[in-house]
This record gives sequence, C-alpha cells and structure tokens, in this order.
Amino acid sequence: MGRPGVGLYAIIALIAAGLLWMVYVGPPAGGGNGQPAVVASTTPDPWQSPPLPSGRVANGGTAPRKGVIPIVILPFTTYKDVGSVRMIANMMTDDLTNMLSRVRYFRVISRQTARSYHMRQIDVADVGHELGVRYALEGSIRTNGNNLRVAVELTDAATRTVVWSARIEREDAHRHGVQDEVVRRLVRELQLGAYPIESETIQ
Repeated sequence: MGRPGVGLYAIIALIAAGLLWMVYVGPPAGGGNGQPAVVASTTPDPWQSPPLPSGRVANGGTAPRKGVIPIVILPFTTYKDVGSVRMIANMMTDDLTNMLSRVRYFRVISRQTARSYHMRQIDVADVGHELGVRYALEGSIRTNGNNLRVAVELTDAATRTVVWSARIEREDAHRHGVQDEVVRRLVRELQLGAYPIESETIQ
C-alpha cells in the first residue's frame, strides 16, 4: 500500500485547524451563516465613559451602599450658652464627627455643613432630605459646677423617631481628657447601637 500523498496531509491539517478554531474561538456568529466569529476584546476601550458610581440615583443625588450608615452630627446644644460651655459643646461635636467618620460603615456629613444648622429650628425629616442621610445625632451639654452631663439621641430622619439614646455623666468637666473619654464612649456605643438597627432596616 502506497504512502498517502501530500494532498491527504493537507486535508487532515485543515480539518485539525478547523476543530481547534471551534474549540478555542467558537462557532461563527449568526448561527453558521458563514460570517467570521467576533471575538470580544479583553482590552478596555480607552474612549469608553467610566460607569457611574454604584450609589448614583436618578435624581442626581447619591444613595449609600448597602451596609453604610449616612448620618449627620448636629451641633450640640447647651443649657448655659457661656463661653466655656459652648466651647466644650463645639469641641465634642467636632471630635465626634471626626472619630465617627473613621468608622468604615458610617458616612458622616462634614462638620462645616452640619454647623449651618446651629441655632436653627429644624425638622430632622427636612435635614435628612436636604443632606441625604438616614439618621441625625442630636446632643446637649450641661454643666453643674465641675460635673458634666452629655445626652444624645439618634433619630431616624424618615420617621422622626428616636432609635437610640445615651446619657453620660462625668466629674472634672473642663479637663480635656474627660471630654475625649466621653467622645470615645459615644463612638463605641453608636457602633454597638446603630449598626444592628441599620442591619435590620436593610435586610
């Protein structure tokens, strides 16, 4: 029996090449109409517009990602609006805003924006709508001699209901270390109190 000719080898090579094409590229586009297959490029188009952030909503505002708590720390009020007490209230509001913004699942409105609500008669529902937050933290500072009392309330802006509150009392009110301790405790209790509430809401 003679050896196969060159033509037979060429036919076998073409069939093998066709099978490899089908395996790695796929059938021709259009259901085998003879058009060449279109292979999607893995290289991003440099002229393509970047996608909108996942939190973008239709009306131009932003919606937080699931699990993120949007909150505003409103300026703490005082029962005696004297210089020293007002300073304590401002410092604690600023420190609380700063520390809470470092917690990854809180999205905190800037203190400058929050300060615009100082000494204003406000409705937390309006604040929530204007700032796009679900919660507003309101607090008050009271001093009695050397004693400091801090009371805070976390309000659901949509329903105007208080969902969490705390009251802390300390002596040596004007010592900066005491104020730092109160702020750290409030941040810790907010994490323990607010996140479970929000987790139930978003389920």
